[in-house]
Amino acid sequence: MNLIVKELEKEDIPSLAIIMSSSFKLPPWNETWSIEECKKRIEDIYSFKTHLSYVLKNEDRFLGLFNSYYLPYMKENELTIVDFFVDKTFEYDHLGSTFYKMVEEKLQSKKIDKITLSTTGSLDKFYSSVGFDLSKSYLMEKKIK
Repeated sequence: MNLIVKELEKEDIPSLAIIMSSSFKLPPWNETWSIEECKKRIEDIYSFKTHLSYVLKNEDRFLGLFNSYYLPYMKENELTIVDFFVDKTFEYDHLGSTFYKMVEEKLQSKKIDKITLSTTGSLDKFYSSVGFDLSKSYLMEKKIK
């Protein structure tokens, strides 16, 4: 497989929204996202001045998206991964870890000091396998509706 990682372009978004919608329907998420909801979410992050979003491709086929943004935090640049997914057709080919490592190489030249994310289910095992540690911080949330 000839894998390419490139920066997200606006015209990539519709194809990636289809993959996102189908990926998030499966475990561990089991979420029902319409293609339009996925498209809007990707477009919203893409519109951030400090977005860093990368696409995984094999020739002309889209395989995944690393959608993130960064903000200054004291003297560091802290990147937050919003969505990271690969086409579930390739779930057992270690495509996720390969894609993540390729993105991390690109991030080294972008002066990113720290990466954060919020995850669920069994994904902690995946993120541990690519070097993440459980944070000392707490994720808190409150529904207002």
